[in-house]
Amino acid sequence: MFLIFCLLSLFAANSMAQLSVLQRPHFKPMDYLNLTRFAGYWYEYERIPNIFELAVRCSRAKVMVDENQSTVSLLFSETGSFSGKDYKVLTTGTQKRAAVFEFKFPLYLININLATIYVLDTDYENFVVLAGGFPFGDHGFLQMAWINSRTPELSHEHHARALEALRNSGVATDALVRINMMECTAKIGRGRARGIRPLKLETLRNIRPLPHAAAGPAAQWAARRPGQLQTSSDECPAELSDETIIKTDTSPEPMQSESMQSESMQSEPMQTEVINNNNDNQDNDSDENKNKCDIMTRPSQWIESKKGISGKPITLRANYLKLIAAPDWCLHKYHVNFEPEENSIAIRKALIGLHQKKFGGYVFNGTVMYSNQRLPNDLTELSGVRQTDKQSIKISIQFIDTLEKLDPIYTQFFNVLLKKAFIHLNLLFVGENIFDLHLKTDINEHNIELWPGYNTSICQHEQDVLMFADITYKIVRKENMLMTLNRIKETYGFENFEAACKAEMIGTTVWVDYNDKSYKIYDIDFSMTPLSKFQSKIQEEQDVTFLEYYQTKNNILINDLKQPLLVTRSSEHNPIRSDDIVYLVPELCRAIGLSDTMKSDSKLMEALAERSRIPVESYAQKIIAISKRFNENPSAVAELTKWNLQLDQQLVTIPGRILPDSKIIFANNLTVEVSGLDPNLNWTSQLKVHGLFRPVLLNNWVIIVPKRLAKNVRGFISCLQQSLNNFQVREPHYIEIIKDSPQSYSNEIDKYLSHTNPQLMFCVIPEDSSDVYSAIKKKCCVDHSVPNQLVSSRCFKPNSMPMIATKVAIQMNCKIGGSPWSVHIPLNSLMIIGFESRRDTSQPDRFFSAMVASLDKHMGRFISKVSTHTDDIGLINNFVINITAALHKFHEINGALPEKIIIYRISVQEEQITNIFLNEISQIQLKLADLYKLPKDDIPMAYVVVNKKVNTHFFTECFGRAVNPPLGTVVDDIITCPTKYDFYISGKTVRNGSATPTLFNVIHDNVALQPDKMQLLTFRLMFMNFNCSGIWHLPGPLQFARKLVKLAAEGIHCEPNSKLGSTLYFL
Repeated sequence: MFLIFCLLSLFAANSMAQLSVLQRPHFKPMDYLNLTRFAGYWYEYERIPNIFELAVRCSRAKVMVDENQSTVSLLFSETGSFSGKDYKVLTTGTQKRAAVFEFKFPLYLININLATIYVLDTDYENFVVLAGGFPFGDHGFLQMAWINSRTPELSHEHHARALEALRNSGVATDALVRINMMECTAKIGRGRARGIRPLKLETLRNIRPLPHAAAGPAAQWAARRPGQLQTSSDECPAELSDETIIKTDTSPEPMQSESMQSESMQSEPMQTEVINNNNDNQDNDSDENKNKCDIMTRPSQWIESKKGISGKPITLRANYLKLIAAPDWCLHKYHVNFEPEENSIAIRKALIGLHQKKFGGYVFNGTVMYSNQRLPNDLTELSGVRQTDKQSIKISIQFIDTLEKLDPIYTQFFNVLLKKAFIHLNLLFVGENIFDLHLKTDINEHNIELWPGYNTSICQHEQDVLMFADITYKIVRKENMLMTLNRIKETYGFENFEAACKAEMIGTTVWVDYNDKSYKIYDIDFSMTPLSKFQSKIQEEQDVTFLEYYQTKNNILINDLKQPLLVTRSSEHNPIRSDDIVYLVPELCRAIGLSDTMKSDSKLMEALAERSRIPVESYAQKIIAISKRFNENPSAVAELTKWNLQLDQQLVTIPGRILPDSKIIFANNLTVEVSGLDPNLNWTSQLKVHGLFRPVLLNNWVIIVPKRLAKNVRGFISCLQQSLNNFQVREPHYIEIIKDSPQSYSNEIDKYLSHTNPQLMFCVIPEDSSDVYSAIKKKCCVDHSVPNQLVSSRCFKPNSMPMIATKVAIQMNCKIGGSPWSVHIPLNSLMIIGFESRRDTSQPDRFFSAMVASLDKHMGRFISKVSTHTDDIGLINNFVINITAALHKFHEINGALPEKIIIYRISVQEEQITNIFLNEISQIQLKLADLYKLPKDDIPMAYVVVNKKVNTHFFTECFGRAVNPPLGTVVDDIITCPTKYDFYISGKTVRNGSATPTLFNVIHDNVALQPDKMQLLTFRLMFMNFNCSGIWHLPGPLQFARKLVKLAAEGIHCEPNSKLGSTLYFL
């Protein structure tokens, strides 16, 4: 450790040559600094290199000020190469006078005294100039300077003003280094805390504001070029919080522990298990309708129109409701100044409230006001009396701007307004969802409750502001957590009790009935009980027991006085104190969601499916019902009326198209036309008649089977040999084993492969034997390179055996290099790439990415690659290397590089699209430019982000009833996003309930395909999943990448043998 410390110190000392060690300049700080308007996010735009940012590529600071303006704290989020990972540094300082701060920077390598930082200039909306430093050596001064901006871009005008401020203070501007701001937007915010604790910082209270300047950037989306940044959700100006127009409830007071209060803990979003009405996708992690401000990714050539034309028109309805407003409805932004200065936000709001009739609907955060009323004059002067001391206060309201249609403030505003209106419906808000507990269902035989509710959001779509509404359910267990603790004790005994409790309960989200809130459990403190004491904020800072607290405040009597307490975290209402620990009493908590044991209970899952599955017609009626309930509530309607808004009572009508029929190609190029109008579309029968498109003779293969199943498997193989008329399957070599343990299979595989090289290893495994599955896969796909097929004993049921045998035969043919069918795609020299990344289930810090690329026009030959990474840089580097390998293979087979490359990547979090758009695509282009000998902007490539976990539902009318639309229905208008080149395609068949489409977002397009052709190509690729003889909701190569990355991340936990990369061995 000492040697490491010395090396690091030497590194730091040698790096001093990069720093500005000068005579101390004469800094000229601003006369006045308004901390309220100075607060918020600032990006580094330029800086003079300094000791504590030597390894930092880019940085963003969050300035936080408490309500009394007595405490200021700065949170730096930095991206650096020194540690190899993102990290966060928390630092604070004391402001001794206006615009002058003293900071103690946390640094492990060199001890630095307090640094003095001066605010030289800022307009609060666009830029700030900071400079300062600290004494270094006997006569030197280590100079630091920054130009920061509210967004990752800074205009030439504001940059020139910032440089002038530095020069006026004697700062050498030629030492400034430009920061990669776009990298900041993609990387910052996903780092991990380094354990640095906040230091409190006191500020003077005599700071006066700069007049007539608005707080926060006013981003104008309408004029943005593709790729320009819109403000991301946590960088949006903090001007419209729930508190702005809704008086919110804060976390319950209990249970803050002094012993853990100083622990630095990063808050995480609350996870609650819900059941969505989409029966095929019961995880509710869709980003489709979340309130996000993102970059504009709509390619410039499709700015005017992104709509296709082919197909049969169809009229659809969707689960969206229009927010009706006048055509010229908009929000106006005002800056409000008080004279004399009033520091209390509550008093400021009260003073403005005296004149609310003049503003109509308005929201005010203490500095900035938004209203749908345009005041007659640009400067409006009012007055009011401060009730605390009867002082007359002059109120100056300065008009700043009229917000453009796509300004992100609208999305914030509409969602806050919607929440305030829905409160009047007596619904329970849990996270982003609302639930009606009056309609909850008790499933007594399984000891759970099912809460029906809605997932809602509202934002600007192509033409109108639309409210999205989806039906969702929350599962809440009836047993409290104390019952769970007792059950664990009975099962595992006293010795293993604590470890078993933590294994089962940590990470669980619980519901607390006495305050209607949910909490995530992070730990269990077995040293704490209801008789432990804590310092109550309510009871005059007295030490009270949990037993006394609940009895006094909630009139709740705790029965078990020996139960341990659950550890969670408080809510983040106060960003400076987000590290508070909260204790919960197990007896008063109930778990939300299902345990792994409950999920494996088929009867419970059937009961849930039966109660949560909603027929299409009923689904549409339920969405309309919430609108009707809203419009019949005078208080809810009034919340919108004062803003001149109204919620429509009918589902929005949208135009759709049923894409043309497709041609499936079988043996000898025989084609069969299939139509999405067939709800049971399946071409297995045609495949059995016409034969595989490209069959491969299977004449050397082996079967390993438990002795007790040997007779069954022989009947299955006989059925398989007769399933397809042109797939020749010779008799296999049988190996019977006595034990069906992982080791037994592994030993037999090693023994057989030591002297033979079969085409395929066929293994029969017991039901629900994941350990056997993983052992065989690792042995065949890692230690050796032999394609393998695993079937469980449940496949041998006589009634289903012929159907299963046919599916297995198709997969086996693919795994040894064959192709079951093709689809007509009238494009030559085309490469389709599927790509997905997934976390390793055995090592949470490690990720696997899988790429599968097509190599011929029939989509029958592929190359696959798997790579591991720990961060986005590793992911990008691996992806570029693997694409390059795929292109070389394509050139080897076809004699030329592909003329078009289209990448489909499975859904990523919305904020990750920024990184893909600004970094990943650029790196791919640079590498391909070397191969193609073209400028990177001329590379013929398109990049499509695919989201299958959407909650949008389409309906069409059939004999007066709502039904699911036909397969191949495309929607590219009304409900799509105006800043994106996106479209929906219906590619999923459900027997019961309402089907959901797949959302495709083209974030880069340089392949010269019209939107119509891009949609049609995507739909044709949905026929190319060889795991089923029908349309799948993902393009074939993307589904292959999903299967491959799942094998790596959940099955073998390592990269497969590269020799297998030319076949679809992972199906």
